[in-house]
Amino acid sequence: MRGVGNARTLGAIALAALAALAAPGCYRSHVAHDSPPRDDAGLDAGPRVDAGGDAGVDAGAPDAGIDAGPRRRLVVPDGAVTGACEDDPGLLWPPEPPRPPCDARGPGDRDGDGFPNGVDCDDCDPTINPGAYDAPGNGIDEDCSGEDARPCDESALRLAPGSASDAALALGLCVRATARGWGLLGARFTTTSGVGEPADVVQQVALMRELGRFPPLDPRRGAMLALSTGLAREPERPGVSYCVDHRVVHDFPPGFPVESPACPGIVTGVPHDSVALELELRVPTNVSGFRFASSFFTHEYPDYICTPFNDVFAVLLDRGGGFENILFDRAGNPVTVNNSLLRTCRRGTHGGRTFDCPLGYGPLVGTGFEVGCSDPFPDDRSGAGASTGCIETIARVEPGSIIRLRFVLWDSGDGWFDSLALVDAFEWIPRE
Repeated sequence: MRGVGNARTLGAIALAALAALAAPGCYRSHVAHDSPPRDDAGLDAGPRVDAGGDAGVDAGAPDAGIDAGPRRRLVVPDGAVTGACEDDPGLLWPPEPPRPPCDARGPGDRDGDGFPNGVDCDDCDPTINPGAYDAPGNGIDEDCSGEDARPCDESALRLAPGSASDAALALGLCVRATARGWGLLGARFTTTSGVGEPADVVQQVALMRELGRFPPLDPRRGAMLALSTGLAREPERPGVSYCVDHRVVHDFPPGFPVESPACPGIVTGVPHDSVALELELRVPTNVSGFRFASSFFTHEYPDYICTPFNDVFAVLLDRGGGFENILFDRAGNPVTVNNSLLRTCRRGTHGGRTFDCPLGYGPLVGTGFEVGCSDPFPDDRSGAGASTGCIETIARVEPGSIIRLRFVLWDSGDGWFDSLALVDAFEWIPRE
C-alpha cells in the first residue's frame, strides 16, 4: 500500500469515502442536451484561476480540441500515430465538381468495388457504393441511399449511457452495419482483458459535454465519452475530488505491461478497477483509416512518477491478427503518468524526470484533478494532477474489413488515486 501521510493505509477512511459517494450533491449530473453549446472551442475568455495559488505558473494556452476550420486531406500512416490536437492537419471529404453521368450498362462491376452495376449507384467510381462511408453534408450520396447523410444526433444522450451503443454514439458512431454496409456490429463494456464487466459501469462511465474548464474534444459534437477507474463525474464543488477503490483486480490486456525506458527497474503493478468500451466495426469500402481525439487525466502526478503505480490508458485495435495498442508517444511508450504526452500540469522535476507542461495548469481547473484526492485522503495535494490535453490518434485499416477497437483504462498497483479518459471525435479517413 502507498499513501501521502500514510492516509492510504487507513481502511476506515476508505469505507468513509465509499459512504460519502452515496451522499447527494457530491458530483454534478451532466446531461448532454442540458448545456448549450459554448461559443468558443477553448477555455473561458475570463480571467484564469491558478488552483494552486502559484502565480508564477502560466495557465497555458487554450487546448481547443479538434479544429472546426478548413479541412485538408489527411495521409494515413502505415500503423498508427498520436500527436497533439492543435497540430491536427485536418480531414477533407470535399464536394466534388459535377461529373458526367456514369454510362456503365449491363451486368458486371465496372469500377471493381465489389458491387455490381444496378446495386452500385455509380459503377464508374469505386468510392461510391452501398458499402461506402457517406460523409455528412458534402452533397454526395456515397452509400447509394438516395440522399446525403446527416451528422449523428447526440442531443438525447444523458449522463449514464443506457447501453454501450450510447457510448458509441457519443464518439460519433451512429450507423448500424447492414449485410454489406459499414457500421457498428457490436458494442459492450468490459475490462482490460476483455473478460467480464467493469466493477461499476454506472460510476465508471459517463457522457459529458465538458469537464471543468477543459473544453470539448470536438466542439462540433454534443457529447464525449468518459471512462474512469473511480467516478466519471465532474465535481459539483470547487476544490473537492473523490477517489474510489472498487477493489477489483484484473489481468493485463494483450501486449502489456510495457515498462517505461525512462524508469529503469520499475515494474508496473497489476491492473485494478479497469473499465473499457469495446466496439466491433465493419470498415467502409472507401476509407483507409480512422482517427479519434482523447485526453488522459491522472491523480498520480507528481508523487508517483516512475513507481509501480503507473495508471494506463490504452486503445487496442484488432485488425484480424490480435489486439495491439495504437495509443503511444513518439518513443512508443503507452499513455501513462510517465508519458511524454503529459502536457497539462505544473512544471517540475519528479522521479528524476523533468516535465515542461507546455499547456500550463489552467485546463485542469474544475476537473477535480487539480486538488488531488481530497476525499478520502485529507492531505493537501493542491497543485497535483496532470493531463495530456487533447491528443489525436490516427490508425490505418483495410477497406471493407471487420475490426475490434477497445478503449481501456486501469489503475496500476492499487485502486486509489484514480485516472480518467475522455474520448470523442471518431472519424473515418478517406482513401488516398
